[in-house]
Amino acid sequence: MNTGIPFGDYQLIKRIARGGMAEVFLAVQSGPERFRRFVAVKRILPHLADSPQFVDMFMDEARLAARLSHPNIAHIYEFGEVSGSYFIAMEYIDGIDLSPIILAGQSRLLPLGHAARIAADVCAGLHYAHQLEDERGMPAGLVHRDISPQNILVSFDGTVKIVDFGIAKVTAHIERTRPGVIRGKYSYMSPEQITGDSLDGRGDLFCVGIVLYELCTGEPLYPRANSMEAMQLAKAGVVPKPTRNGQALHDGLTAILYRALARSPQDRYENAAAMQLDLERYLHASHETSNSLLLGGYLKEHYRALVRKPDPLAPPLREESTAVMPKGQGGEGLEAAATAPLDAAEAPSHISGDIPSSEAPLSSLDTAIRAADAAISSMEVTLGKSPSRRRAKSQDPDQATLIEDEQQERDEKSAGLLRVLSTETEFAPIDVDMDEEFTISTKKRKTKSYWLLLLALVVLAASLGLSIYILTSR
Repeated sequence: MNTGIPFGDYQLIKRIARGGMAEVFLAVQSGPERFRRFVAVKRILPHLADSPQFVDMFMDEARLAARLSHPNIAHIYEFGEVSGSYFIAMEYIDGIDLSPIILAGQSRLLPLGHAARIAADVCAGLHYAHQLEDERGMPAGLVHRDISPQNILVSFDGTVKIVDFGIAKVTAHIERTRPGVIRGKYSYMSPEQITGDSLDGRGDLFCVGIVLYELCTGEPLYPRANSMEAMQLAKAGVVPKPTRNGQALHDGLTAILYRALARSPQDRYENAAAMQLDLERYLHASHETSNSLLLGGYLKEHYRALVRKPDPLAPPLREESTAVMPKGQGGEGLEAAATAPLDAAEAPSHISGDIPSSEAPLSSLDTAIRAADAAISSMEVTLGKSPSRRRAKSQDPDQATLIEDEQQERDEKSAGLLRVLSTETEFAPIDVDMDEEFTISTKKRKTKSYWLLLLALVVLAASLGLSIYILTSR
């Protein structure tokens, strides 16, 4: 039986998501009498775990979020630290987040009843969280701050779950310590979040309004590719008339959207419960039938193929999708870093509350070394008297031009290799996500990076020399 990689009390089966703050693994928790259950282990990336301020805030918020117990909020089982690696073990949801539904747009519109059902259930979870009290009986003031498609999950049995309560606040605080930097999902931010004003639960309701608008219309409320334009439109309170296939929405649903998306918090719903009640009234008045059974059936029919059902007997963490694990707790010698983007079937963005990246994960240093070795071997063959080289001397000008084109392509690949190596060294910008290696000290990593850069320069020089040789020999 596949046991995965030991990590504290868990066995990591495979990595299913990675963002700027953390990476998420499908894991198995075992116990007495053959007790086994799937969980999602969210491991904080090392460059954040090195910050004492971040760790303190993370632990405080995790303690608060762990107290949440509601059917529409993903439950946190445990949070802690394994050999310097901080993590959260949470409920695993066999389903999808709303991203593929929203990105499908008008090509596959979600039935309005299901859209309203999802929004109503999200409001139910938010109201519970917003009303949470601390140990002294005082309002805890818990605000999600990142209600977006990636943080709203729907299981294949039709249960709606909110994930990452409290984590967004910690990330937002860390980002504010960097002057001139605003980070977040710009298309899903409230006006007061953009301007830096104080936030309360009504800010979350604005974001619920954005998600509901896009589920109903199949169109983005704010541009996803232009962050500045998105923030300007949100601050101005611009809300185009919601339509679906060119037809106006039900008056009741339109009114809910306009109120949730009001520019001023005072003009929005007073609390999430009020918005939930209006959505329930709309469902009743419009005769749009939706419940967990129907919603789950719809998702199974249209989206089950995106997510493989967890299988504890499946092969463990593949080399290209394994995180570098710390020594101790069974992590010795596990140094295979992510080298390729996970496909849709293996890496749904659910459970991860971080900003999804459109770029593939960077290659590991070991992969770069292998690429450099291959490039050098290629140069040695080409510089020698290989058959292809002997033919090139006797070919006509057109053939010689082809040889030059091929050489130019090799030059570009060498230059690309240099860019990859320089990106993965210690000179990389702080915004770049990197797989940290626990088992190698910072000094050793720098030394290794310098040698890799030197190797890349040698490859590039050899390539340029070959180009000159070809041109002079014609």
